[in-house]
Amino acid sequence: MAEITRQQVESHDPTKVSSKGLAQKWVDICNVTRERFHKDTSDIPISNKAYHLRVLNRMAVNAESMKNFGMTADILEQAAKEVSGIYTSRLNVETAGKSSSNAQARAAGINPQETADAFKR
Repeated sequence: MAEITRQQVESHDPTKVSSKGLAQKWVDICNVTRERFHKDTSDIPISNKAYHLRVLNRMAVNAESMKNFGMTADILEQAAKEVSGIYTSRLNVETAGKSSSNAQARAAGINPQETADAFKR
């Protein structure tokens, strides 16, 4: 079985330079399919950032009410990543090379030390 390379796939993607010779038929099919995909996923609540944040907020409130501060901190970190774009391909260039959760939290405007101090009180 032959392996398909990234270059072969890219040559059929009308948004890439390497596909400039692609027949208009395939460009049209790709554009219609891409538009339908985006429209279909926008109708699914779990694919929406606002939905993610509402669920994470409920989880954080519940975890904090149970005095599970470790879980609350983890949920807050996940929410910060969601807000800062860590889970999307539109990641801020400043945070792209940093793997530390503290760097990600700072990029989202959250001071990790202040958050930790708040949970100790």
